[in-house]
Amino acid sequence: SEDLAAEVQRLAQVAGMAEAGAKLLAAAVEASGGSGGAELALRAAALYEEASADAGELLWKAEALYKRVLESDGENATALEALERIYRGSGGGPRLAGILERRATAV
Repeated sequence: SEDLAAEVQRLAQVAGMAEAGAKLLAAAVEASGGSGGAELALRAAALYEEASADAGELLWKAEALYKRVLESDGENATALEALERIYRGSGGGPRLAGILERRATAV
């Protein structure tokens, strides 16, 4: 449920265990088989993004989850904004241009 996912996210942030929380939520995304997985994927991606400050390789996991959300909801503002942030931070070039274009047409 969304309430449980929100609580897992909150506890992971408070405990400084963003990566562990992200792994738990990402496993729930996989188990959901796509039904209602967007909210879980957004929360898991946000935690991976947070954890990536300490371990840069986690950023690709966040990116993959945001992209998964866009597969089911191509105009999801949260996912588009997050990918823009990731690509701006990593000098994303063509990927950044693509996301900016999608955000412009989603408005």
